[in-house]
Amino acid sequence: MAGSMTRLMQSVGPVAGSVGRSAHRPIRAMIFAVAACVAAACMSLSGAVPTAVAEGVGDVPASSDNMWRNDYEGNWAAPVSSYLHQRDDGSLERVEWITGWSGSREVRSLRVERYDASFRYLSGKNIDTSLIRPTGLRTDDGLLWGGFFAGSSANYVVTGQANRAENDALPVVRITKFTKDWRYAGKCELSGINTYIPFDGGSLRMTELDGQLWIRTAHTIYKLADGLHHQTNMSFVIDEATMTVVDKAVKVADSRFGYVSHSFNQFILTTGGKVYAVDHGDAYPRAIVLTQVDGGSRQVHPIAGEIGDNYTGVAVGGFESADAGSRFLIAMAVDSVGGLGSDTRKSPVLLTVNGADPATATVAETVVQSYAKGGATDATNPQLVKIGENRFLMMWGERREHKESIRYVFLDGHGNRLGAIRSADGRLSDCQPIVVGGKVVWYVTDDSAPTMYAIDGGSGAFSSVRTYTPFSDVNAGTPHAADITWLSLRGITTGWIDADGRSTFRGMNAVTRQDMAAFLYRLTGSPKFDESKARNPFVDVTKSTPHYKEILWLASTGVSTGWKTARGAEFRGMNAVVRQDMAAFLHRLADYQQAKPTLGKAVSFRDVSKSTPHVDDIVWLSRTGVATGWSDGTFRGMNAVVRQDMAAFLHRMNANVLK
Repeated sequence: MAGSMTRLMQSVGPVAGSVGRSAHRPIRAMIFAVAACVAAACMSLSGAVPTAVAEGVGDVPASSDNMWRNDYEGNWAAPVSSYLHQRDDGSLERVEWITGWSGSREVRSLRVERYDASFRYLSGKNIDTSLIRPTGLRTDDGLLWGGFFAGSSANYVVTGQANRAENDALPVVRITKFTKDWRYAGKCELSGINTYIPFDGGSLRMTELDGQLWIRTAHTIYKLADGLHHQTNMSFVIDEATMTVVDKAVKVADSRFGYVSHSFNQFILTTGGKVYAVDHGDAYPRAIVLTQVDGGSRQVHPIAGEIGDNYTGVAVGGFESADAGSRFLIAMAVDSVGGLGSDTRKSPVLLTVNGADPATATVAETVVQSYAKGGATDATNPQLVKIGENRFLMMWGERREHKESIRYVFLDGHGNRLGAIRSADGRLSDCQPIVVGGKVVWYVTDDSAPTMYAIDGGSGAFSSVRTYTPFSDVNAGTPHAADITWLSLRGITTGWIDADGRSTFRGMNAVTRQDMAAFLYRLTGSPKFDESKARNPFVDVTKSTPHYKEILWLASTGVSTGWKTARGAEFRGMNAVVRQDMAAFLHRLADYQQAKPTLGKAVSFRDVSKSTPHVDDIVWLSRTGVATGWSDGTFRGMNAVVRQDMAAFLHRMNANVLK
């Protein structure tokens, strides 16, 4: 028996798309525990078959934010939103569930993009979301994302909807089949599966075996006698040809598929003709559990603490088989030795399970890199990539105040290190890395188009490629190229159109004060402002002044007051903005926006003293991580701000302060 659990779990619920980094996501209350007996009904192909695929904007990649989404949302995982796989023609395909806002309305899209072998963007389109909505949903409001799987001969998308009325006739989970060129090919809908909210408090992953699609995920169930909606894992097996249910695991303590409650993360794979799964449990059992379907189950990492305590101090990031299924590797992040608490730091840990049958296998646990409790450096949830049966790559993020990077190390099939731990100026995301041409490849977005990262599976050499640059004078070697691209995609800058029709950014040009007004106005979302009703405090600003509206808006916020002269206040819009004035502008803007950024340790600039104009603003800017100065320890406050540096400042301002 699973028993009764009454612990309160704070959860974001199922992921409806990319909504920012986990640390900034909204929270709502939810209670989890055990499931009851269920029944499933599956709809096979019948009736009218929709065929339309809506074309999206094909000239630029879609902007999103999947950076560090491999981390848990507090105590548990979320459905993976971004995917990368290689097509038969050698090109790469990005598939991502993206959400954004159009005014006050949330907009959801399933984005598909293709890139060549050099990671250059080729084309993109949005899949018509009416093709993936469960029956009963007429709009995308309420459409819940489950996951995507690139099968051997078809693509599969899993979505769902909440069932707050506990209606057994309502299709709660939908599996939609597409051809490899994204033509609709069928669906399977599941109802009567005792599901209150699908995918809640966990993730969703898929695999296939002998023409069957295996799905492992989580759900909250109908209200029990205790008045609570509880959570557990659930699994489905779908015949890919007929899109009908072959089997399911939705009952309490279903031993064949491996019952875990609460199950905060789910992994599944096939090897040697068998199916294996990993769950992260906090109660029944309170452990990381490895299960062989129709075989044994093993608590490979028991977790200390009270049964049902949602805080486990553990996150699971990867699961792979080694040596044709004779061993398994599980990558985790575990709180550092010294007990749980607010000052703990997570360390990357590898479990090596020796044996094909989990029930009789032995388990070895290795701390790959230790981060001390109370220290300044912390690790993210790791990722594990299978390069070959006896070669793997383990990666994790390393954070120290506002500085972020990745660490990685090669492992053999026994979990032994193959060389030293390396570091690189990269990022991770919830995109599971794949192996392409001997390289481990993944992509990251940060309110931006994708940046492709690659690590050579042999030499370990690290590289990155910006998939899209909007300006002809910006390339991979341009300082702050990613920030410039972000600035363009956000509509903060449009650059210049030259006589030959090319668009240029002119990154080494100085930023003028009137351009600064436009940048800050657009950075804050171009708020509604009627300049015809606004007071113009500047004697040198007229309606014909470039960015007249933005200058008046800037004055209305108190961010700029100009210079006092005998004839009145002057704005001096064509003057270049110097770095110390830029610090004041950004600090005042943050105060106006009532932003409350996390402040780190101040940088001690050797050319900044108490008498330096705007010294407090410069110190604040360094504590937010927006400005770090030059490598020689100077700030150079009287230097003019050039456009490429301004792109970096604004991007960091958005990420570290306003967001």
